[in-house]
Formats: sequence, structure tokens, C-alpha cells
Amino acid sequence: ASRLGQIRWLVALRDAFISLMPITIAGSLAVLIKSLVIAARDHLGWETFAYLMQPLVSISNLVWRGTFSLYAFFFALALGYQLAKAFEGNRLAAAIVSLSSFALSIANVAQIKFHGDNIAVKNAFDISQFSTTGLFTAILFGSIGFAIYLACYKGRIMIQMKANLPHAEQAAFDSMIPAMIAIFSIGGINYLFQVMKGKYFGNWLLTSIQEPL
Repeated sequence: ASRLGQIRWLVALRDAFISLMPITIAGSLAVLIKSLVIAARDHLGWETFAYLMQPLVSISNLVWRGTFSLYAFFFALALGYQLAKAFEGNRLAAAIVSLSSFALSIANVAQIKFHGDNIAVKNAFDISQFSTTGLFTAILFGSIGFAIYLACYKGRIMIQMKANLPHAEQAAFDSMIPAMIAIFSIGGINYLFQVMKGKYFGNWLLTSIQEPL
């Protein structure tokens, strides 16, 4: 356990989960409130109580939509930040690269129901992939994207600016080339996966592994 606790990748993974504790607790409370109201109505017959609690249920639905329905989205950001913190990189740039790598790996086709029929809407993210459903995709591609970014960043593959720039601008220029290489690399990986499997990695993982399990 001590050896595992010294692996920076695992420490960053742990810290990413811990940093999301506020939205985890808020989302959990939202689900609990909604479930209790529904249970009181369906199993105890408290129709009036359920009616009076509808505003609270509506608020809970909004809270869930801003927490658990976007959990993998937030996690990709937190993971990139914590990895950069562990490996001494640009934290903001790493968080953005991790999130972009995750977004590249989920489908841009959403399925909606219209009069009982399933209709595919292209160029629209499937929000279910941003929830806990897409967590493994966020971990995998967020980590790969960060690893490529870090290798280029530590290898000093960047634009050498001779002018004295403010720190924020200098940091942005230093991270630009490593971030572009990482994002295009993840894009290439996902393109090859789509050519071979005919679907996005996130959808393939969901239908081939997660749902059967």
C-alpha cells in the first residue's frame, strides 16, 4: 500500500476524485431528495406531501444536471490539473488538454425519442457520456493526452520567445505546441479506432463492456 501510495499517477487519480467531493455530495443529496419524495408518494400515499415538494424536486433535478450529469466532464478537468500538479507542469493547460482529449473520445451523435422513434442528431454531444457513464473514458484519454503533453512540455518542444512577456502569456506560448501535439495525437487515435470499430470509443466501451457487466 505504501508503494502504491507513492505512484504519482494514482495519487493524482485519488486527488481528482477528492477534489470533486463538493459536487459529489450535492448530486447525492439531489438524488436522495427526489427518491424520498417519489417513495413517499408511491409507497406511503403522501400525494399532498409530494405535490408540495415538487419545487424542491425540480431544484434537485437542476442540481443533478449540474453535478452528476457532468461528472466525467468535471473529472477530466480535475485529473489533468492534479496530474500537472504531481508532475510539475502547467496545471491550467494540462486540465484543458485532459478535457479536450476526453471530449474527442465521445460521440458527437445524440439519440432522442420523437413520437416513439429514435432519431440521431449529429454534431451534438451525447450528454450521457459526460456523466459517470463516461468516467473510464475520461480517465483513459485524459491520462493519455496529459502524458503526451507532458513529454513534449518536458522535452521543451515549444516556441522560444525572445521578448520579455508577462507570465500568463509566456506560459500560454510554452504550452501551445505540446497541447496541440497531444490533442492531435488523441484525435488520431480516435480516428483510427473509429475506422477499425465503426464507432466512438466512449460508445464502444459502453455497449461492449459496461452494459454487459
